[in-house]
Amino acid sequence: MERLDNMVRWLLYSSSIEDLRNVDMVSQKIGECGLVWEARRALADGSMSIYGDDHVYMLSREETLQGQYHNGLWQTPGQLAGALVHLSSQNIDSFVEIGTYAGWTCTVIVAYLMRFGLNSAYTYDVEQFCSPLTQTIWKNHNMPLVYLLNEPIPPGDYDLIFIDGNHEYPYVKADYEMYKSRARMLMFHDINDAYCPGVRQIWKEIKTLDPKHPFFVEFTQHPNGFELMGIGIVNMTK
Repeated sequence: MERLDNMVRWLLYSSSIEDLRNVDMVSQKIGECGLVWEARRALADGSMSIYGDDHVYMLSREETLQGQYHNGLWQTPGQLAGALVHLSSQNIDSFVEIGTYAGWTCTVIVAYLMRFGLNSAYTYDVEQFCSPLTQTIWKNHNMPLVYLLNEPIPPGDYDLIFIDGNHEYPYVKADYEMYKSRARMLMFHDINDAYCPGVRQIWKEIKTLDPKHPFFVEFTQHPNGFELMGIGIVNMTK
């Protein structure tokens, strides 16, 4: 948990705006924060972790799995860093995450965006993997982040909604249909993940079948070129 707290401290207090817009620096900090332990191997090379060279940032199994609570970022550092730097210029005042899991990703996103004007944030899940210690970090640093465990997301529109819940196609499709009219921007996780065909399919459909929303940005870089994770952002107002 010290790693996550150190990350928040860097994002909120130690970093300059120039630092926060340096993709390489933000990527390194995300890696050092700690990635979720992963047993899966890369489909393109079974001798390697799906993280590839980023495996050096992976937490141990014991560090990740602590009873019912989990720790770590389930991210490719370069992808999340690229997405954050892009979002830094998008005037994000309000944020919603669908799929809290350990709560580390929303912690990093919210702390980062606070430096660029974020004022309110919600993270939603149906199961509690997010440790009370993680939530204590939010409180200690006055982060405007509210944890919704099987509670409805408050009515209204939001600047950014991050869809990262159940990755099966029907659920991702349902999340898209539910929130597309409530978001200025939608962000999806795992748009380029060989293990997540449902997300890849819905992202492809949104890009090809919804000409009203043509503004897309993708972050799919991987240190070894593996089809892993990937973040896609669509501006719903374009």
